[in-house]
Amino acid sequence: MKKLLFLLLICFLLSGCSSKGTIETILDQDLPGCKMIQEIDNHGGFLGDGILFSKLDCSKANIDFSNWKEFPLSDNIKEVYDMDMCDTSGCGVASLRYGIPDIEEGYYYFYDRHYESKDRFNDIDLNTRASYNFSLIMFDKKNNMMYYYELDT
Repeated sequence: MKKLLFLLLICFLLSGCSSKGTIETILDQDLPGCKMIQEIDNHGGFLGDGILFSKLDCSKANIDFSNWKEFPLSDNIKEVYDMDMCDTSGCGVASLRYGIPDIEEGYYYFYDRHYESKDRFNDIDLNTRASYNFSLIMFDKKNNMMYYYELDT
């Protein structure tokens, strides 16, 4: 019985990880100078569908952008990012719903989490499947802000 309670406690503690940990895991780098400002997670739909959005102030961070791409977003990513998505918090384009500014100078990092993905860092097949499971991290150089957008459908 004690072992079962111990295992349940470990599972409970691990399930409480924040998206900052998720961002660091995806990027494979620590972000000690970034501070979480806002987080919205509405995953709770059928089979874990939902959106996770995080906004981080990274004005005191030293981020390695060597594996990132420069803005503008690719056409495939922009098509999904600009879609009118509806959920329990309302409808609207991701940038409008979460207050993400138009980033003119910055970097983005795409990570495809779909089970059919052949290359996790390539968006070429993003719009050819019946569902979306990806993470998009955007960095606004002008404001030193990082935005994390995770979509699961």
